Amino acid sequence: MLEQLRKMEGKEMGVITNTDILKELAATSAGLKSLTTIMATNGIEDLRKCCGGNGYLLSAGLSALSQDYLWQVTAEGDFIILALLTAKSLLKSMQQVQKGKKLTGIVDYFNIATDKNFSLANVKPNPVIRSDELCNLYYLLSLFRYRALEKNYNLAKDFTAYMNNNKVRNDVAIDIFSNELLIAGHAHCYHIIMSNFVGKIKETTNEKLKPILTKLCIMFALCHFLDENWGEYFIQRSI
Repeated sequence: MLEQLRKMEGKEMGVITNTDILKELAATSAGLKSLTTIMATNGIEDLRKCCGGNGYLLSAGLSALSQDYLWQVTAEGDFIILALLTAKSLLKSMQQVQKGKKLTGIVDYFNIATDKNFSLANVKPNPVIRSDELCNLYYLLSLFRYRALEKNYNLAKDFTAYMNNNKVRNDVAIDIFSNELLIAGHAHCYHIIMSNFVGKIKETTNEKLKPILTKLCIMFALCHFLDENWGEYFIQRSI
């Protein structure tokens, strides 16, 4: 986010000279703030539970950490409202893509859907054959990208069809699809996090640090797969 902000600023900090990415930055920061504050809050609580009864002692420090951080979830914007702001922006972007318009910036991975022969089945990553494939950063990233694409593509398709068939106002349809919007928005934000994680590891020149960051990135991805039950994306089901 700081890198994006620097693109907007001129030589003087705090003075915006380039507004080209302002809307994208606003939508992205809202979703990331929503997602990461929830991730941190849940992580602190999981840590406290893992410590058993000791985790509840004031001397452990975790109870204080939990309560000191908890306000972040709603400070400067409720996490649901912020996530919906991002999701509605993504919905408009995907609807443009489905009409054939090419996008730039952080949502350019949507552009694959402009191909006249596009189908989600054709771009879905291959299922895992060997366990070591789940230690491949670029394969893991492809799963995050596909999930974000799938959730937002299907949402836009279903949302547009509902609007056309029921002739309701846009705000009414937004309320009806609010849960799907939240899932799609957070899927996009997870893709941003994973994409930046992998990108920064690639840029790292410290050869001692790189394997540590790689293991941390793999653990982040696989823990998320387990927490969110992502099995259908990379495990081949037999009938």
